[in-house]
Amino acid sequence: MSDSPSNTVLPTPPGCVAAVPDGPTRALTTLASGQVAHVAALGIDDPADAALLRAMGLRPGVRVRVIRLGQPSIVEVLGAEACGCACASRIGLTRELAAKVMIVCGGEAGSPAR
Repeated sequence: MSDSPSNTVLPTPPGCVAAVPDGPTRALTTLASGQVAHVAALGIDDPADAALLRAMGLRPGVRVRVIRLGQPSIVEVLGAEACGCACASRIGLTRELAAKVMIVCGGEAGSPAR
């Protein structure tokens, strides 16, 4: 039995995922627009939702920048700082999903996540 396209998770390009920095975690929805953070964990119970987020690049170790909070919340998925590629995309998340994405706080727009 082969995986259907909807169940296939594409690999992340090498270097686009970094180790999650040490620090307290909190929900993505606690950030303000423009803030950058590393994704620490996806607290998503539904395997299909979790697989969809991973397929869109939202996985532990990637950096994200909040563009807008609300319904939907818009986040820019960035690669790791050392990535060197221009791998960024914007995705919309329901408020409920965004609240389950746990992050390690980073800096303001343009500053590296720590």
